[in-house]
Amino acid sequence: MLVWLAGCSAGNPGFTDLANLERPSSPNTYLVCPADRTTAKIDQEPPLYPVDAAALWQRWSTAVPEEPRVATLARDDPGRRLLVVQRTPFLRFPDVVQLEVYEVTDETSTLCLYSRSVYGYSDFGANRRRVESWLAQIGR
Repeated sequence: MLVWLAGCSAGNPGFTDLANLERPSSPNTYLVCPADRTTAKIDQEPPLYPVDAAALWQRWSTAVPEEPRVATLARDDPGRRLLVVQRTPFLRFPDVVQLEVYEVTDETSTLCLYSRSVYGYSDFGANRRRVESWLAQIGR
């Protein structure tokens, strides 16, 4: 039964309103976002990128879907939002990740990344590791 559950579709949860996000009490989410963009407790401030928002969106929206075991659930190019599901390697549990890119100035931009498990109470740090890995790899 566990294998069956792991293979089930994560469904399409749709975009989350990150500005008014209410995070669950369970330790299975990770949020990187500027503090002025959300009412939720953030886990980490994002980097400030020395490129405009269009360039940052192009980089992230192209690279994230190429990550292993990632499928795109929704994409909003005008709003610079992307929603994907990434499945764990062994049991294929789905984790949903939302990306939003924001303009700071004409020449700088930043982002929000919200990664959350669909099943279970704890993720043993998987969402944090995913976000930190993507920030290190894709954000260069």
